[in-house]
Amino acid sequence: MAKDVYLQPVAPDPIHSDEVVLAIVRKHVPDTKKQSEVSTTNQRA
Repeated sequence: MAKDVYLQPVAPDPIHSDEVVLAIVRKHVPDTKKQSEVSTTNQRA
């Protein structure tokens, strides 16, 4: 079975401001007004 390989296992996860996240989302859904939650159900980075 394949395993995940992390080249930087102690590197922190990046944290983006609300404005950056909203700008990324608007590239895919232009009429987005605000972010209300983030789904982590897939448990993937």
